[in-house]
Amino acid sequence: MSNVLCVAWRTPCLGLRPSSLRPPDLAIPPRSLTRQNSPTWSLDSNLQWLQSSRRPFSLLFPTSSAPAKCLPFSRRLQCFQSSAALSSNKPAPHPVEKGAKLRDVPFSKTEIAQIFGSQVKLSPAMGNRVLSVLQARRLAGTLDLDFPVDIGRAARPSTLDAGLEYLRRHYPMDEDAAILARIEREEQEMEEKLAREAEELGLYKPQSGSYGAQLGEQNDPSGKSILKQIREQNEKRILAQTEKERQEWLEGEERHREQMRQHRAKNTSLQKFEDTSALEVQGRADPNQRPLLAWIQKHHLRATDTETDFSQLTMSSRLIPALIFTLISLGLCYGFAVTYQPPAKADLHDDIGRGNFLALYLASGVFGSFASLSVLVLRNLLHATSLGASGATAGVLAASALIHPGTNWTISFLPTEWQDFVSAPAWMLFAGLVTLDIAGSLLNRRAPKLDYFAHLGGYSVGAVFALAHRSKR
Repeated sequence: MSNVLCVAWRTPCLGLRPSSLRPPDLAIPPRSLTRQNSPTWSLDSNLQWLQSSRRPFSLLFPTSSAPAKCLPFSRRLQCFQSSAALSSNKPAPHPVEKGAKLRDVPFSKTEIAQIFGSQVKLSPAMGNRVLSVLQARRLAGTLDLDFPVDIGRAARPSTLDAGLEYLRRHYPMDEDAAILARIEREEQEMEEKLAREAEELGLYKPQSGSYGAQLGEQNDPSGKSILKQIREQNEKRILAQTEKERQEWLEGEERHREQMRQHRAKNTSLQKFEDTSALEVQGRADPNQRPLLAWIQKHHLRATDTETDFSQLTMSSRLIPALIFTLISLGLCYGFAVTYQPPAKADLHDDIGRGNFLALYLASGVFGSFASLSVLVLRNLLHATSLGASGATAGVLAASALIHPGTNWTISFLPTEWQDFVSAPAWMLFAGLVTLDIAGSLLNRRAPKLDYFAHLGGYSVGAVFALAHRSKR
């Protein structure tokens, strides 16, 4: 309790700095044991006081020649500072404040003496450091904060005032605007800090999902679209590839001319050819300016073999491939003429009616395609596609086999004497085809080469139509 009484009745210690930005009032009455209301303090009032007039550092940080009269309190502080517990928990040292660079060449000793006065004993290194830190504080709007320890020991407030006056005269700037920018910056940092704390506590969650997340175009809280980014990358890649192909196309004209000169030099028959306009290489069209003509020229050159040395070809190598193709074509034409038979008058479309036949054909094709699509979607085979009219053909085949089950089916292009031997009833061939499609759909589940389910869908439509048609008879 003796310490409390000493602290309560101690005189004001002039060596301690006030908490306000204003200079302390020396005429402060002694504190009593009763609680007094603390004076109102606001940042706006201190800001107005700073902007009203530029006060020297001697007023901001006054010094006193009288020693502090708080001996009992100071002794007790020394005891605490010497304790091992507090010495082990000392805070980490602050980083060294480097300041702002004023010019490339540091100030000399003579210039330092002219700035701060000849009576001030500052080394050139310390003088340059003081000016750099002062300029940095002016730019940041933090002239009211404590200066580094080394500057506080080496320079008095009057020395700092001299340096500040020199900077204001030779490096003018709007210090009030810097102070306002600092206040706005600190307010923004405080808002971000509170928002992060609220997000960690679960009290706040931004639209983007997390605080500080990257926004999309026009500050879209949904973020950047990955699909749009991939599309832009693909567009850039396609444009680059197209431009590369365009350059190769235009530059290939000279190579084509060289190839034609080589062919003409090796082939004596081309040299005797009178119409040389057919052998000249036409200029290639630019795909960007004349795309249709460029497309025609490109495919014309692809169809023209200019890589083979035609002078080395013999007569047999020129005629034998064409002779083989001609003989095969003549044989197929002869076989078709021999085996062709005109259709009977009572075909299926005449048996059930041409309108019913057209409806059966279209219904079988549509239902078979739908059955194939349904199976692919259910199996998640979204990359697979199907094309063809096999479902419609399967429906017509099923209807014919079930309406006339006793009719023998054979292969039409076989000779007549073979057709009686290689034949089977329609229902038997139809059952075999259905069995093959079912087995194929079960064995080839991953990547089927045939659309078995389209065939089965067509079979089912044809079977339903045949049963309905037979019931009406």
